[in-house]
Amino acid sequence: MEPRKIKTVLVGVGGYGASYLSYFADGVLDWNRISLEGVVDPFTEGSTYYPLLREMKVPIYAELADFYRDNEAELAVISTPVHLHRGQCEIALGHGSHVLCEKPLAPCLGDWRELRQAERVSCKRIGVGFQWSFSRTMLALKEDILSGRMGRPVCLKSLVCWPRGDGYYSGSSWKGRLRDREGRLINDSIVSNATAHYLHNMVFLLGSAMDSSLLPATVSAELYRVKEIETFDTCFLKGKFTSGAGFYFVASHAGAVEEQPVFSYEFENAVVGFNDRLKDNRVRARFADGSEKVYGDPFTSAEAARKLEVMLDHAGSGCMIPCGLEAVLPHAYACDALAKIPVMMFPDEMKDKNESGVFCPALDGALHACYDGAALPSELAYPWAAEPSKITFTR
Repeated sequence: MEPRKIKTVLVGVGGYGASYLSYFADGVLDWNRISLEGVVDPFTEGSTYYPLLREMKVPIYAELADFYRDNEAELAVISTPVHLHRGQCEIALGHGSHVLCEKPLAPCLGDWRELRQAERVSCKRIGVGFQWSFSRTMLALKEDILSGRMGRPVCLKSLVCWPRGDGYYSGSSWKGRLRDREGRLINDSIVSNATAHYLHNMVFLLGSAMDSSLLPATVSAELYRVKEIETFDTCFLKGKFTSGAGFYFVASHAGAVEEQPVFSYEFENAVVGFNDRLKDNRVRARFADGSEKVYGDPFTSAEAARKLEVMLDHAGSGCMIPCGLEAVLPHAYACDALAKIPVMMFPDEMKDKNESGVFCPALDGALHACYDGAALPSELAYPWAAEPSKITFTR
């Protein structure tokens, strides 16, 4: 039996929100899966897909509340700046819609708690758009972890080197900001937004069920910036879980060399790698007996579209949501805690300015050295290193 069309409203169709329309326009998803009841975006005319929306005669609204005065939807897909997420999620839940909200869910832990309560009251569900947690690649890997095939987790580490110039921040009213002009909390940083997938993936894969994550016990953090922003553009996180397994996360917009994300997840019986040897975006498990399993490429359009596909299925038949509110709690907790610790400026002698902005070329080697040794800069005695801040996670 063909799945029925799910009444859906898209909230935000510029920027990342356009990708949801691209899945249908490019044939990744079938238009027979969705009944597009409306689009909410005050700047819809600037969207690549504005001509398509006009051709399809999709109603366009400036505010989500305006949409619900005229329509109903089984699913609301929210792709707006983070400080708008909570209010828009609450409106959608209050009108009987399930929600797919882009990451990060909200700027602070208090918002997470309020949304959890709103979800319970509404009897509807929120899925959060960490697409790796919906991908067939990562879910197949998680099944093998839960089955015990990998053995006990030992240490999971991830590295993201993504230089970003001044235009990355100046082209947005919220990137790198703590609050907007009205004082609403944004808390946008390299951890909360740009590289959030790679931090979240580690805690998600260690969750005790397919739809849960594992909350760390402790984290030591060093935060830095070279950009003139309110948050931080470089982070080093070193933590432990109650089991004794460790994790390490390093990410920066301040280096000079851009690379594909890398991870190496060490288990008792296998090492799961991504771009750690072959730079082909495929997740591989290399087992102690010499065998190998290739799980796939989580970066394909089909894998990215899975989050919408799953949420359409949930709205239609109630299937499991692998990445809901409970699954994103560790990430929400980390972002909330990191917003409260000191951020150090890189010294002037490390800085190099070009037409794109200010970068730290000398940082590139340090990022790799810290990742290779799962060490903080202070542990490797870099002269610019700060004393780490300690974070204890409690439920």
